[in-house]
Amino acid sequence: MRVLSLIVLLAPFPAAAESLFCVFKTECLNQEACATTEYGFEIIREDGVARIETPAETLIAAEVEGESADVHAYATPLGPSGVHLVTVFAGGAAVYTNHTWFDEPFAITYHGSCEGDL
Repeated sequence: MRVLSLIVLLAPFPAAAESLFCVFKTECLNQEACATTEYGFEIIREDGVARIETPAETLIAAEVEGESADVHAYATPLGPSGVHLVTVFAGGAAVYTNHTWFDEPFAITYHGSCEGDL
């Protein structure tokens, strides 16, 4: 029984989820002037997949690898609500954009910051 207990203790544990809490204070719609806003969501990273929990929906995104470890980017595949991209820079500055189609191409971009496990 001790051997079995030791094997269980030595078995690899799944990686703990990491969370980023993002708050955006500026919203820009297409080519209109930007405006002040209060919008936010959580990014939960686990096992190489990011789940973006927005007020409207849950998005599954891939972390986009790059040359800088100080920048983290998450991109969704094309879905019913378009394509989503979140980029978090060193220090927490963040940009979130959604490209979709409402009778014509439509883009919305948010500027803000994220805090949590980077």
